[in-house]
Amino acid sequence: MLEALIILLLFSSATGLVRYMRDLAHPYFWTNLSFLFYGISLIYLYTNGIDGARFLILAGVDVDLQASLTLAALVILIGKLSLEAMDRFVRRADFVPHKSYRISSMQMLLLRTIAIIFSLIGLIYWLYVMAVLTNGSFRIFSNIGVFKHVIKDSGLSTIWFHLLYIGAQLWFLSFFLARRAQGYAKYLFFVPAFVVMLTTGRLAQSFLLLLVPIIFTLFNGYGRVSFARIWPLAIASVGAIVFLFFFRQFTSYDYIGRADDFFALIYSETTRDYILESLVGGGNLPDPQQLVLIFDGIASNRLQWTYGVTYFDWLINFVSDDGVQSVGYRILNEYFPEKVGGPTPGATGEALLNFGPFFPFFFLLVSYLFSQFHRVALRSSSILVRFVYIKTLLHFWALYIKVDSSLLLGLMWQVVPITIVWLLLVQRRRGRRVLRTPA
Repeated sequence: MLEALIILLLFSSATGLVRYMRDLAHPYFWTNLSFLFYGISLIYLYTNGIDGARFLILAGVDVDLQASLTLAALVILIGKLSLEAMDRFVRRADFVPHKSYRISSMQMLLLRTIAIIFSLIGLIYWLYVMAVLTNGSFRIFSNIGVFKHVIKDSGLSTIWFHLLYIGAQLWFLSFFLARRAQGYAKYLFFVPAFVVMLTTGRLAQSFLLLLVPIIFTLFNGYGRVSFARIWPLAIASVGAIVFLFFFRQFTSYDYIGRADDFFALIYSETTRDYILESLVGGGNLPDPQQLVLIFDGIASNRLQWTYGVTYFDWLINFVSDDGVQSVGYRILNEYFPEKVGGPTPGATGEALLNFGPFFPFFFLLVSYLFSQFHRVALRSSSILVRFVYIKTLLHFWALYIKVDSSLLLGLMWQVVPITIVWLLLVQRRRGRRVLRTPA
């Protein structure tokens, strides 16, 4: 039964990837890519048994792994089919080339000035943080494997880093208003923004920061993003992520004074096992182990149904002191109370704990909303709408499916300020001439 479910999941994901390969701006390309990784994780856990399940070993749960993985595979497959179901019912819209309004030179100057000021404040604050964390040595990558620990111990915050991310994106968008979208000047502030986010140890989000403007540029010009246009970038990105993943592992070993142990492990005969165990057993890919913990928590009453509350934990905690926790932190506190960080239940695990057997209906709603968002972005002549769509698309599908909805708070910290600044400075005035601008 488990073997059949894994094959079905892999086949469904692979065929979906082929189907949407010509349009990387379509939400279901990323759905299939994320769930393909679920299939890889299931294969690893199936072939290695409990020895490959690091989280289950640390949690000390006594479960029938074969039966639990079978149930997890069934839930994952149902979740995938539900998340992409509405694509067959929402009619695809025709692409409308974008239009922008003529804005005054003063408005453009103000927009770019705000972008520069935001970027400089974020960059200067980052330099200050790096000076404190490295005792003035500015070894900026020395802590990426343990950044969340050292920043917590220092009492500093990374919230001001977002000003650099916001500034970089406002600067980028200003070039589309100026009808000078060609060239590389629009990517100017993405370089320091990428370095800053990379030093925080967030590898996936760092590359998404660079991928968003590239995908947006192509989508804004053609209405779709063919893999053939960006395959060199994709290959280079994968290679860089692999290198940085191991560099992050090295900094973790170096932080505890065991750098020699890391190199001994890399050059040993167990290198392949170490790679797979780190990527899959360690939860760096979408992780079925978290579903197994949720099954155990529900059966043993260690975890309670949350009835949709966790999707609003960011808002509830902002306006009150109720202390609502994400699903990941609920698992952490119940199964790993002595640890730091947070397990990644994924979109499927979070929906399951919130809605139980009715979670596919929630995924159908998400599928419908994103299909409509894609349709609106195709038909819209607004640069902002299309940019927010692409940014939400990549963060939502690339990160939400693996982690949980709590990660969307970081997306809001960027999208909301960008939208506010844009609406204040780049407002549409009735009767004003509309100009077509090239992508």
